[in-house]
Amino acid sequence: MMKWVSLAEGLIDADERIVCITTGNILKDPTEVVDVCAKPIEVDADIDAVRRAVFG
Repeated sequence: MMKWVSLAEGLIDADERIVCITTGNILKDPTEVVDVCAKPIEVDADIDAVRRAVFG
């Protein structure tokens, strides 16, 4: 859950420091991945095919 808080609400003073700790990664939310990443490419399950896809 995310909640946006502004200084105007008085919950955070202007001289306070804010720390954000994140865990995991964006892969836990696949819809987010689809929105921000290019369409994945498919390669054969072969090391040479993977090398060609990565290195050209």
